[in-house]
Amino acid sequence: MLALVNAKVITCSDDSVATGKVLLIRGTKIVDIVSPGEMAALGPDVVEVVDIKGNYLSAGLIDLQV
Repeated sequence: MLALVNAKVITCSDDSVATGKVLLIRGTKIVDIVSPGEMAALGPDVVEVVDIKGNYLSAGLIDLQV
């Protein structure tokens, strides 16, 4: 599992920005968005950790050029 740490996550459900979060990815799927403390509890499931240094993340892109 890949963990993207120190993320600002833009949520699509309520247009808010969650800061200091960890985005967990398994394969090509987003598994969860957790706090750093919750990530520590995952132990050996996290194989790779990437610090994205406070950059913004969004769950997906929409092609508006139709």
